[in-house]
Amino acid sequence: MKKKSVALMAAAVLAMPFAVSAKSTVQIYGKARVAYLHADSGAGVNSGDTLFNPGGSKIGFKGTEDLGGGNAAWFQLEETFPLDGEDASWTSRNTGIGLKGNWGLFGAGQWDTPYKQIGGGSDTWQGIGDTGIGGVDAIISNRDTTAGNGTHVPYTFARRHKGLLWYDSPDFGGFRFSAAFSDNRGDDAVGGVNTPDSATGSPRLYSLNASYGNGPLAIGFGYEKHKDFVRSGSNDDAWTLSGAYKFAQVFRIGLNYEHLKYSDDVAADSGDTQRNSWAVFADWHVGGPHSLHAAYVKANSTSGSQVATLGSVVGNAGAGGTGANLWVLQYGYAFSKRTSVAMTYARLNNDDNANYFQYGAVANPGQDQTVYGLTMSHVF
Repeated sequence: MKKKSVALMAAAVLAMPFAVSAKSTVQIYGKARVAYLHADSGAGVNSGDTLFNPGGSKIGFKGTEDLGGGNAAWFQLEETFPLDGEDASWTSRNTGIGLKGNWGLFGAGQWDTPYKQIGGGSDTWQGIGDTGIGGVDAIISNRDTTAGNGTHVPYTFARRHKGLLWYDSPDFGGFRFSAAFSDNRGDDAVGGVNTPDSATGSPRLYSLNASYGNGPLAIGFGYEKHKDFVRSGSNDDAWTLSGAYKFAQVFRIGLNYEHLKYSDDVAADSGDTQRNSWAVFADWHVGGPHSLHAAYVKANSTSGSQVATLGSVVGNAGAGGTGANLWVLQYGYAFSKRTSVAMTYARLNNDDNANYFQYGAVANPGQDQTVYGLTMSHVF
Protein backbone atom coordinates (compact mmCIF):
# COMPACT_ATOMS: atom_id res chain seq x y z
CA MET A 1 0.00 0.00 0.00
CA LYS A 2 2.86 2.36 0.94
CA LYS A 3 4.68 1.52 -2.29
CA LYS A 4 1.53 2.30 -4.28
CA SER A 5 1.13 5.66 -2.48
CA VAL A 6 4.75 6.58 -3.11
CA ALA A 7 4.40 5.69 -6.78
CA LEU A 8 1.28 7.84 -7.11
CA MET A 9 2.99 10.77 -5.37
CA ALA A 10 6.03 10.47 -7.64
CA ALA A 11 3.80 10.39 -10.71
CA ALA A 12 1.97 13.49 -9.48
CA VAL A 13 5.23 15.39 -8.92
CA LEU A 14 6.55 14.43 -12.36
CA ALA A 15 3.27 15.51 -13.95
CA MET A 16 3.25 18.97 -12.33
CA PRO A 17 5.45 20.73 -14.92
CA PHE A 18 3.26 19.34 -17.69
CA ALA A 19 0.10 20.50 -15.92
CA VAL A 20 1.55 23.99 -15.56
CA SER A 21 2.72 24.10 -19.17
CA ALA A 22 -0.75 23.06 -20.30
CA LYS A 23 -1.98 26.42 -18.96
CA SER A 24 0.61 28.27 -21.06
CA THR A 25 -0.08 29.10 -24.71
CA VAL A 26 2.23 30.27 -27.49
CA GLN A 27 0.95 31.57 -30.82
CA ILE A 28 2.74 32.38 -34.07
CA TYR A 29 1.06 35.21 -35.99
CA GLY A 30 1.82 37.89 -38.52
CA LYS A 31 1.11 39.66 -41.78
CA ALA A 32 2.99 39.32 -45.06
CA ARG A 33 2.69 42.65 -46.87
CA VAL A 34 4.56 44.01 -49.86
CA ALA A 35 3.98 46.90 -52.28
CA TYR A 36 5.09 47.93 -55.74
CA LEU A 37 4.93 51.66 -56.38
CA HIS A 38 5.75 54.37 -58.83
CA ALA A 39 6.73 57.74 -57.37
CA ASP A 40 7.09 61.09 -59.09
CA SER A 41 8.84 63.40 -56.64
CA GLY A 42 9.72 66.27 -58.92
CA ALA A 43 13.12 67.27 -60.22
CA GLY A 44 15.83 64.66 -59.77
CA VAL A 45 14.98 62.72 -56.61
CA ASN A 46 13.34 59.41 -55.70
CA SER A 47 11.32 59.05 -58.89
CA GLY A 48 10.72 55.66 -60.47
CA ASP A 49 9.48 52.18 -59.56
CA THR A 50 10.36 50.15 -56.51
CA LEU A 51 9.31 47.06 -54.56
CA PHE A 52 9.25 47.97 -50.89
CA ASN A 53 7.99 47.16 -47.41
CA PRO A 54 4.94 49.41 -46.88
CA GLY A 55 4.83 48.92 -43.11
CA GLY A 56 2.69 46.49 -41.16
CA SER A 57 4.47 43.41 -42.51
CA LYS A 58 5.43 41.39 -39.44
CA ILE A 59 5.97 38.01 -37.80
CA GLY A 60 5.53 37.48 -34.09
CA PHE A 61 5.31 35.07 -31.19
CA LYS A 62 3.03 35.72 -28.23
CA GLY A 63 1.83 33.73 -25.29
CA THR A 64 0.19 33.75 -21.88
CA GLU A 65 0.41 31.71 -18.71
CA ASP A 66 -2.54 31.39 -16.35
CA LEU A 67 -1.40 32.42 -12.87
CA GLY A 68 -4.73 31.79 -11.19
CA GLY A 69 -7.16 34.23 -9.63
CA GLY A 70 -7.96 35.76 -13.01
CA ASN A 71 -4.34 36.85 -13.53
CA ALA A 72 -1.92 35.88 -16.30
CA ALA A 73 1.63 36.54 -17.44
CA TRP A 74 2.07 37.52 -21.08
CA PHE A 75 4.85 38.08 -23.58
CA GLN A 76 5.17 39.15 -27.20
CA LEU A 77 8.13 39.16 -29.58
CA GLU A 78 7.54 40.83 -32.95
CA GLU A 79 9.77 41.76 -35.87
CA THR A 80 9.40 43.18 -39.35
CA PHE A 81 8.72 40.62 -42.11
CA PRO A 82 10.55 42.37 -45.01
CA LEU A 83 9.49 40.75 -48.28
CA ASP A 84 11.49 43.31 -50.28
CA GLY A 85 14.82 42.08 -48.90
CA GLU A 86 15.24 44.91 -46.41
CA ASP A 87 17.39 44.08 -43.39
CA ALA A 88 15.47 43.41 -40.18
CA SER A 89 16.33 42.41 -36.63
CA TRP A 90 14.46 40.49 -33.95
CA THR A 91 12.25 42.58 -31.64
CA SER A 92 12.19 45.50 -34.10
CA ARG A 93 8.40 45.90 -33.59
CA ASN A 94 6.08 45.67 -30.56
CA THR A 95 7.90 43.46 -28.08
CA GLY A 96 7.28 43.20 -24.35
CA ILE A 97 6.43 41.23 -21.23
CA GLY A 98 4.04 41.84 -18.35
CA LEU A 99 1.01 40.87 -16.31
CA LYS A 100 -2.72 41.22 -16.94
CA GLY A 101 -6.02 40.55 -15.25
CA ASN A 102 -9.40 42.05 -14.49
CA TRP A 103 -7.50 45.11 -13.22
CA GLY A 104 -5.96 45.83 -16.65
CA LEU A 105 -2.57 45.18 -18.25
CA PHE A 106 0.97 46.17 -17.28
CA GLY A 107 3.78 45.93 -19.82
CA ALA A 108 7.48 46.67 -20.23
CA GLY A 109 9.47 46.72 -23.46
CA GLN A 110 9.26 48.41 -26.86
CA TRP A 111 5.69 49.32 -27.81
CA ASP A 112 3.42 51.76 -29.64
CA THR A 113 2.84 54.70 -27.31
CA PRO A 114 -0.70 55.51 -26.11
CA TYR A 115 -0.56 58.68 -28.26
CA LYS A 116 0.16 56.72 -31.43
CA GLN A 117 -2.81 54.45 -30.77
CA ILE A 118 -5.13 57.48 -31.05
CA GLY A 119 -3.45 59.14 -34.03
CA GLY A 120 -4.81 59.33 -37.55
CA GLY A 121 -3.06 56.14 -38.62
CA SER A 122 -5.09 53.92 -36.27
CA ASP A 123 -7.48 51.40 -37.89
CA THR A 124 -10.11 52.58 -35.40
CA TRP A 125 -10.48 55.84 -37.31
CA GLN A 126 -9.64 54.99 -40.93
CA GLY A 127 -8.52 52.25 -43.31
CA ILE A 128 -5.70 53.89 -45.30
CA GLY A 129 -2.99 53.25 -42.71
CA ASP A 130 -0.21 55.44 -41.33
CA THR A 131 2.62 54.08 -43.51
CA GLY A 132 2.97 52.74 -47.04
CA ILE A 133 1.48 54.11 -50.25
CA GLY A 134 -0.70 57.05 -49.23
CA GLY A 135 0.25 56.64 -45.57
CA VAL A 136 -1.08 59.59 -43.57
CA ASP A 137 2.12 59.78 -41.47
CA ALA A 138 3.46 61.95 -44.32
CA ILE A 139 1.75 64.74 -42.35
CA ILE A 140 0.09 63.43 -39.20
CA SER A 141 2.41 63.24 -36.14
CA ASN A 142 5.45 64.26 -38.24
CA ARG A 143 5.97 60.71 -39.53
CA ASP A 144 6.06 57.25 -37.91
CA THR A 145 9.19 55.77 -36.37
CA THR A 146 10.68 53.17 -34.07
CA ALA A 147 12.82 55.01 -31.51
CA GLY A 148 16.48 54.92 -32.46
CA ASN A 149 15.87 54.59 -36.21
CA GLY A 150 15.84 57.38 -38.78
CA THR A 151 16.35 61.12 -38.97
CA HIS A 152 12.84 61.94 -37.73
CA VAL A 153 13.39 60.22 -34.37
CA PRO A 154 13.61 63.32 -32.14
CA TYR A 155 10.61 64.99 -33.80
CA THR A 156 7.90 62.42 -34.45
CA PHE A 157 4.93 61.74 -32.18
CA ALA A 158 3.83 58.47 -33.85
CA ARG A 159 6.31 56.29 -32.02
CA ARG A 160 7.10 52.68 -31.25
CA HIS A 161 9.25 53.53 -28.25
CA LYS A 162 12.08 51.64 -26.56
CA GLY A 163 12.39 51.32 -22.79
CA LEU A 164 8.66 51.85 -22.23
CA LEU A 165 6.58 51.03 -19.13
CA TRP A 166 2.82 51.22 -19.65
CA TYR A 167 -0.60 50.45 -18.21
CA ASP A 168 -3.82 49.72 -20.14
CA SER A 169 -7.06 49.92 -18.19
CA PRO A 170 -9.90 47.40 -18.46
CA ASP A 171 -13.04 48.32 -20.38
CA PHE A 172 -15.45 50.44 -18.30
CA GLY A 173 -18.62 50.26 -20.39
CA GLY A 174 -16.76 51.37 -23.51
CA PHE A 175 -14.33 53.75 -21.74
CA ARG A 176 -10.62 52.87 -21.64
CA PHE A 177 -7.37 54.68 -20.89
CA SER A 178 -3.63 54.03 -21.20
CA ALA A 179 -0.56 55.72 -19.71
CA ALA A 180 3.16 55.22 -20.33
CA PHE A 181 6.59 56.67 -19.60
CA SER A 182 10.05 55.78 -20.87
CA ASP A 183 13.45 55.26 -19.35
CA ASN A 184 15.95 58.03 -20.08
CA ARG A 185 18.25 56.32 -22.55
CA GLY A 186 19.54 58.73 -25.17
CA ASP A 187 18.41 56.98 -28.37
CA ASP A 188 16.00 59.84 -29.04
CA ALA A 189 18.41 62.74 -28.63
CA VAL A 190 19.94 64.29 -31.72
CA GLY A 191 22.93 62.12 -32.58
CA GLY A 192 21.44 59.08 -30.85
CA VAL A 193 23.63 59.30 -27.74
CA ASN A 194 23.02 56.21 -25.59
CA THR A 195 24.10 57.60 -22.21
CA PRO A 196 21.51 59.21 -19.91
CA ASP A 197 22.37 62.66 -18.55
CA SER A 198 24.70 63.23 -21.49
CA ALA A 199 25.50 66.54 -23.14
CA THR A 200 22.27 66.21 -25.14
CA GLY A 201 20.21 65.91 -21.97
CA SER A 202 18.29 63.08 -20.35
CA PRO A 203 15.51 62.15 -22.81
CA ARG A 204 12.22 60.91 -21.40
CA LEU A 205 8.73 60.43 -22.82
CA TYR A 206 5.31 60.66 -21.17
CA SER A 207 2.23 59.52 -23.09
CA LEU A 208 -1.44 58.89 -22.36
CA ASN A 209 -4.78 58.39 -24.05
CA ALA A 210 -8.48 58.04 -23.25
CA SER A 211 -11.07 56.54 -25.57
CA TYR A 212 -14.70 55.54 -25.81
CA GLY A 213 -16.15 52.97 -28.18
CA ASN A 214 -19.76 51.79 -28.25
CA GLY A 215 -21.54 50.42 -31.30
CA PRO A 216 -20.94 52.63 -34.35
CA LEU A 217 -19.23 55.47 -32.40
CA ALA A 218 -15.55 55.76 -31.41
CA ILE A 219 -13.81 58.79 -29.85
CA GLY A 220 -10.21 59.14 -28.63
CA PHE A 221 -7.88 61.75 -27.12
CA GLY A 222 -4.09 61.47 -26.85
CA TYR A 223 -1.33 63.56 -25.28
CA GLU A 224 2.44 63.13 -25.33
CA LYS A 225 5.42 65.06 -23.94
CA HIS A 226 9.08 64.73 -24.97
CA LYS A 227 11.79 66.01 -22.63
CA ASP A 228 15.31 66.67 -24.00
CA PHE A 229 14.59 65.03 -27.37
CA VAL A 230 15.65 67.79 -29.77
CA ARG A 231 18.31 69.22 -27.43
CA SER A 232 19.07 69.56 -23.73
CA GLY A 233 16.30 71.60 -22.14
CA SER A 234 13.73 71.13 -24.90
CA ASN A 235 10.16 70.26 -23.93
CA ASP A 236 7.99 69.31 -26.89
CA ASP A 237 4.42 68.09 -26.74
CA ALA A 238 1.42 67.15 -28.85
CA TRP A 239 -2.26 66.42 -28.44
CA THR A 240 -4.70 64.80 -30.82
CA LEU A 241 -8.44 64.19 -30.99
CA SER A 242 -9.95 61.50 -33.23
CA GLY A 243 -13.46 60.25 -33.85
CA ALA A 244 -15.29 57.87 -36.17
CA TYR A 245 -18.87 56.83 -36.88
CA LYS A 246 -20.02 53.81 -38.89
CA PHE A 247 -23.30 53.88 -40.79
CA ALA A 248 -25.18 50.60 -41.34
CA GLN A 249 -21.92 48.62 -40.93
CA VAL A 250 -20.81 49.57 -44.46
CA PHE A 251 -19.77 53.24 -44.44
CA ARG A 252 -17.46 54.90 -41.89
CA ILE A 253 -16.32 58.48 -41.63
CA GLY A 254 -13.38 59.45 -39.43
CA LEU A 255 -11.91 62.77 -38.29
CA ASN A 256 -8.58 63.74 -36.71
CA TYR A 257 -7.20 67.01 -35.33
CA GLU A 258 -3.65 67.39 -34.07
CA HIS A 259 -1.51 70.11 -32.45
CA LEU A 260 2.30 69.82 -32.34
CA LYS A 261 4.62 72.14 -30.39
CA TYR A 262 8.44 72.24 -30.44
CA SER A 263 9.95 74.46 -27.73
CA ASP A 264 12.42 77.27 -28.35
CA ASP A 265 14.83 78.32 -25.58
CA VAL A 266 15.67 81.74 -27.00
CA ALA A 267 12.32 83.49 -27.33
CA ALA A 268 10.45 81.46 -24.66
CA ASP A 269 6.83 80.63 -25.51
CA SER A 270 6.64 83.15 -28.35
CA GLY A 271 9.39 81.29 -30.18
CA ASP A 272 7.84 77.82 -29.98
CA THR A 273 7.17 76.27 -33.38
CA GLN A 274 3.55 75.14 -33.45
CA ARG A 275 1.62 73.33 -36.16
CA ASN A 276 -2.01 72.31 -36.44
CA SER A 277 -3.30 69.66 -38.83
CA TRP A 278 -6.64 68.01 -39.52
CA ALA A 279 -7.87 65.10 -41.56
CA VAL A 280 -11.05 63.42 -42.77
CA PHE A 281 -11.29 59.73 -43.74
CA ALA A 282 -13.99 57.64 -45.41
CA ASP A 283 -14.27 53.84 -45.74
CA TRP A 284 -17.01 52.23 -47.83
CA HIS A 285 -17.52 48.48 -48.08
CA VAL A 286 -19.24 48.58 -51.44
CA GLY A 287 -20.37 44.98 -51.37
CA GLY A 288 -18.87 41.52 -51.44
CA PRO A 289 -15.06 41.74 -51.63
CA HIS A 290 -14.96 45.37 -52.80
CA SER A 291 -14.11 48.43 -50.68
CA LEU A 292 -13.13 52.05 -51.19
CA HIS A 293 -11.03 54.21 -48.87
CA ALA A 294 -10.29 57.93 -49.09
CA ALA A 295 -8.40 60.48 -47.03
CA TYR A 296 -7.72 64.20 -47.04
CA VAL A 297 -5.04 65.54 -44.67
CA LYS A 298 -4.21 69.23 -44.26
CA ALA A 299 -1.19 70.71 -42.46
CA ASN A 300 -1.45 74.40 -41.65
CA SER A 301 1.57 76.71 -41.79
CA THR A 302 3.64 76.87 -38.62
CA SER A 303 3.64 79.73 -36.12
CA GLY A 304 6.32 81.02 -33.71
CA SER A 305 9.53 82.99 -34.13
CA GLN A 306 11.85 79.95 -34.20
CA VAL A 307 13.78 79.19 -37.39
CA ALA A 308 14.39 75.43 -37.50
CA THR A 309 13.76 72.31 -39.56
CA LEU A 310 12.09 69.78 -37.25
CA GLY A 311 11.67 66.65 -39.34
CA SER A 312 9.03 67.59 -41.93
CA VAL A 313 7.81 70.53 -39.84
CA VAL A 314 9.53 73.77 -40.86
CA GLY A 315 9.68 76.75 -38.52
CA ASN A 316 10.42 79.96 -40.45
CA ALA A 317 9.57 82.67 -37.92
CA GLY A 318 5.95 82.70 -39.01
CA ALA A 319 6.70 83.74 -42.60
CA GLY A 320 4.13 81.23 -43.86
CA GLY A 321 4.11 78.87 -46.82
CA THR A 322 4.99 75.83 -44.66
CA GLY A 323 1.72 73.90 -45.00
CA ALA A 324 0.73 70.98 -47.21
CA ASN A 325 -2.19 68.76 -48.13
CA LEU A 326 -2.47 65.07 -48.98
CA TRP A 327 -5.18 63.38 -51.07
CA VAL A 328 -5.48 59.58 -51.00
CA LEU A 329 -7.84 57.24 -52.85
CA GLN A 330 -7.69 53.47 -52.48
CA TYR A 331 -9.60 50.50 -53.90
CA GLY A 332 -9.42 47.21 -52.02
CA TYR A 333 -10.32 43.68 -53.05
CA ALA A 334 -10.47 40.85 -50.50
CA PHE A 335 -9.88 37.36 -51.88
CA SER A 336 -10.66 36.02 -48.40
CA LYS A 337 -10.66 37.20 -44.78
CA ARG A 338 -6.87 36.86 -44.77
CA THR A 339 -5.71 37.76 -48.30
CA SER A 340 -6.31 41.09 -50.02
CA VAL A 341 -4.91 43.59 -52.50
CA ALA A 342 -5.19 47.37 -52.62
CA MET A 343 -4.57 49.85 -55.42
CA THR A 344 -3.72 53.32 -54.12
CA TYR A 345 -3.24 56.80 -55.59
CA ALA A 346 -1.86 59.63 -53.43
CA ARG A 347 -0.99 63.24 -54.18
CA LEU A 348 0.94 65.44 -51.74
CA ASN A 349 1.05 69.20 -52.42
CA ASN A 350 3.64 71.30 -50.56
CA ASP A 351 3.45 75.05 -50.02
CA ASP A 352 6.46 77.04 -51.25
CA ASN A 353 8.49 76.59 -48.04
CA ALA A 354 7.31 73.10 -47.00
CA ASN A 355 9.15 69.78 -47.40
CA TYR A 356 6.63 67.05 -46.48
CA PHE A 357 7.06 63.80 -48.41
CA GLN A 358 5.46 60.39 -48.88
CA TYR A 359 8.30 58.28 -50.22
CA GLY A 360 12.04 59.02 -50.04
CA ALA A 361 12.25 62.81 -49.78
CA VAL A 362 11.96 65.98 -51.85
CA ALA A 363 14.97 67.78 -53.27
CA ASN A 364 13.74 71.32 -52.61
CA PRO A 365 11.01 72.98 -50.54
CA GLY A 366 7.74 73.35 -52.40
CA GLN A 367 8.08 70.20 -54.50
CA ASP A 368 4.97 68.03 -54.85
CA GLN A 369 4.78 64.21 -54.94
CA THR A 370 2.54 61.74 -56.71
CA VAL A 371 2.68 58.08 -55.65
CA TYR A 372 0.60 55.15 -56.84
CA GLY A 373 0.93 51.40 -56.70
CA LEU A 374 -0.31 47.98 -55.64
CA THR A 375 -0.12 46.41 -52.17
CA MET A 376 -0.75 42.74 -51.34
CA SER A 377 -1.41 41.51 -47.79
CA HIS A 378 -1.85 38.08 -46.19
CA VAL A 379 -2.63 37.70 -42.49
CA PHE A 380 -1.63 34.52 -40.66
